Amino acid sequence: MGIRSPGISIKIPESRFFFNHMSKIPNLLLSDSPPTKTDEAFEKELDRSKNEFNQFNQDLDEIAHSMEKLFEGAPEWLANIEKIKREQDSVEESILATQEKILENENHLEKLKSLQNEVTEDINNDLKKIQEQIFDILEKHRSARSNTSNIYNSQSRTSEQLDLMLQAIHEYARLIREASLTIKHFDDVGSPLKYESLDLSPFRHYKVFDNKEISRIYIFFFRFKKLLY
Repeated sequence: MGIRSPGISIKIPESRFFFNHMSKIPNLLLSDSPPTKTDEAFEKELDRSKNEFNQFNQDLDEIAHSMEKLFEGAPEWLANIEKIKREQDSVEESILATQEKILENENHLEKLKSLQNEVTEDINNDLKKIQEQIFDILEKHRSARSNTSNIYNSQSRTSEQLDLMLQAIHEYARLIREASLTIKHFDDVGSPLKYESLDLSPFRHYKVFDNKEISRIYIFFFRFKKLLY
């Protein structure tokens, strides 16, 4: 419990209070004349003022007593204030550290955004290059298809030419075979007088082709034909 300070209890001297009120009394009231109704009214007003003063002084005492109770636990209260202040300082330091961290994160975020823009630009450039390469591949593919079509047409023509060549070879082999048989027949039976004027020497060195040899020639050309596809 705290000790009541005499300075907290406020007392207003009654003499000064009366002096202040008495200064307002007209000079006629200070004369030696007998009391009048005005004097009685003044007395009543004076008593009322005195009662108000006493009530006012009592209210001041109650206020002082309340303030005294308020400050009875002042040391503990001041200690709590110091604790609150330290906590407030700690919170302020945390706030400052958080603000610095936020600024650091914002700078880091700006760097990440800049890096993202660079990466995005590089990706877009790479995509453009890939797109150009795809277009180039498609163009080459179309060109290759055109070349393949030309080759196929050329192979078709070559196949037709081979077929014609086979037919010609077959016909040529047939003619040579018939000529060889004819020469052999002339050699066997002798040449009549009507064939004596014929010069058959160019056909004597041709070999007579049998069916087996002609089949080999066909197989060779068929294999050659397959190599074109």
